[in-house]
Amino acid sequence: MTPTTFKPTLSRNVLMMMAVFMIAIGAISFFNRDFILKIYFENQLTVIGQVVNSLIVVLFLVGILKVILLLFSYVREEKALETFLHNCALSEKGSLAGVYEKSLIAERYREVVELGKKSTPIDHGTLASLLVSRESLRTSLPKYIHNILILTGVFGTIVSLSLALLGASNLLESSGNLGEMNLVMHGMSTALSTTITAIVCYLLFGYFYLKLTDVQTGVISAIESATALHLLPSFSKSSESIVHDIADLVSALKVVAKEMQQAQLSINGLDEKFTKLDERIVNVSARHEQYLSFMSEKLVTINKTLHSGFRLPAPSSPPEN
Repeated sequence: MTPTTFKPTLSRNVLMMMAVFMIAIGAISFFNRDFILKIYFENQLTVIGQVVNSLIVVLFLVGILKVILLLFSYVREEKALETFLHNCALSEKGSLAGVYEKSLIAERYREVVELGKKSTPIDHGTLASLLVSRESLRTSLPKYIHNILILTGVFGTIVSLSLALLGASNLLESSGNLGEMNLVMHGMSTALSTTITAIVCYLLFGYFYLKLTDVQTGVISAIESATALHLLPSFSKSSESIVHDIADLVSALKVVAKEMQQAQLSINGLDEKFTKLDERIVNVSARHEQYLSFMSEKLVTINKTLHSGFRLPAPSSPPEN
C-alpha cells in the first residue's frame, strides 16, 4: 500500500466525529431536559427503571471509553505507518527511523528481519493471522458490549412489563385501587424509557464500533501491504524469491554481456580506424620524402644554371678541419 492509498487520518476523523456527536447529543438533551426529566425521574414508584437505564448508560459509557482509547492507539499506529512508508520511499528496505518502537509495523519489521537472519521461510499468511488474532483481543470488550447492549433494553422492557402486569393483576383483584393503576402506568412508562435508552445507546455505540472496525481493518491491511511490498522482497529467503533473484541476475548478466559485446565492437572499429590512420601517415611521409628529394634536385639544377649563365666560379668546397 502506497502513501497515496493509505489514509493516516482515518482514526482522527472518527474521533472528531465522535466529539461532534457527543456535543450534538448534549445540546439536544439540554433543550429537551423537561421531557427527559418527566420520563426518567418524575413520578417513579420504583427504582427499577432508574437501575436498568443506569446499567445501559454505564455499559454504553464503558464501551465508548474503550473505543476512544483504541482509536487513540490507532492514531499512533497510523502515524508510525505513515513514517515507515515514507522511509520505504527513500530506501528499498525501509527503516524504523522515527517510527514508534512499540507500534505494530515496528514489531512486524523486527519479526521479518529476525526470520530473514535465521534463513527461515516467511509465511505471510501466518503472520497476518497472528496479527488479526492479537487485534481481535483488543476489541473483545467493545464487541461484547455491542452484543449485549440491546439485550439490556429488552431485559428492562420485560421487567417493566412484568411490573405492569403485576399491577394489572392486583387491579383486577381489588377494583378501584388507584395505587395499582399507578403501578401499571409506571411499568409501561419504565418499559418505554428503557427501550428508548437501549435503542439510542445501541445505535450510537454500534455506529462507532463499526467505525472502529473500519480503522482496525485499514491499519491491518496497510501493515500487510507494507509487508508484501517492502519487507518480504528484501528479507524473504523462500525458494520462489531465490528463483526470482537468479532470474534477475541472469537478466543483469545478459545486459552486461550485451554491453561488453558492443564495447568490443567499438574497440574493433577503433583498431580499424587506427590502422587506416597509420597507413595514411605512412603514405603522407613517403610523399613528403619524394617531394623533398624532388625539390633538392631542382635546387641543384637551378644552382648550376645560375653559375653557367653568369659565368661564376665554381663553388669552393668547404675547408677541411
